[in-house]
Amino acid sequence: VSTENYSGELEEADFLEKALPTLSQKERRIIYSRFGLGGKTPLTLQELGDEMGCSRERIRQIQKEALNKMRALVI
Repeated sequence: VSTENYSGELEEADFLEKALPTLSQKERRIIYSRFGLGGKTPLTLQELGDEMGCSRERIRQIQKEALNKMRALVI
């Protein structure tokens, strides 16, 4: 692992540590589950929708809202 890659990973981890608490519990769950954070296996929109009792479209909408909130922290 190069120093540059390691530094980038630390910056990403630091960003996630700051950004995730700004999300609602539902948004955090979706982000963690969709992207496999915390050592979880990433889930599809359908799998997560089935697990949470809503449509895959609703999961996609919530994911998009959460990612927009996180992007707003960068800008």
